[in-house]
Amino acid sequence: FIRTKMNSMNIVRENTGELTAQLKLSIAPEVYKPMVEKSLKEARKKVAMPGFRPGMVPAGMIKKMYGKSVLAEELNKIVSDQIEAYLKENNINLIGSPLTSDAQTQLDFDTEGTFEFLFDIGIMPSVEVKLDSSLVITKYNIVANDKMIEEVITDIKRRYGKPDVVESAEEKDMVYGKLEELNEDGS
Repeated sequence: FIRTKMNSMNIVRENTGELTAQLKLSIAPEVYKPMVEKSLKEARKKVAMPGFRPGMVPAGMIKKMYGKSVLAEELNKIVSDQIEAYLKENNINLIGSPLTSDAQTQLDFDTEGTFEFLFDIGIMPSVEVKLDSSLVITKYNIVANDKMIEEVITDIKRRYGKPDVVESAEEKDMVYGKLEELNEDGS
């Protein structure tokens, strides 16, 4: 186990294989509550509800309507930032992105307590390449001339350009059509 504590947050790394590990991130209420309250205050200013002046909807009503989604959004931001900081601080190079672990339990956003998140990570192996001095590698220095650049630009315009309805098609035009059955005999 490798444990890192950061401001009422705790990240524990448990190696599950030679190149795999599980990260367990615990977030205490004192970390996320101020962020949630700030987001709810901002939402209160923007919500327009019949019977209330703009920005004057009761805070309790805002919390009841948007509390869970704001909590989930703020927790997501914290988790993302902390996992990224942990990986950078510990110089861990990943294969892909952290994945939510199968061992992750369902989160209950109705209770405000410590939330725990589990992530599985794949760690990039260190690779040492030994080159033989007798190995000969040819290096090509390709310089794009104006003709090559123009051909690439023309190709990109042709493939990703805006489609237009026209009377006739020209050479190298991309044509889109719709085939329909015209007769009952299938022709």
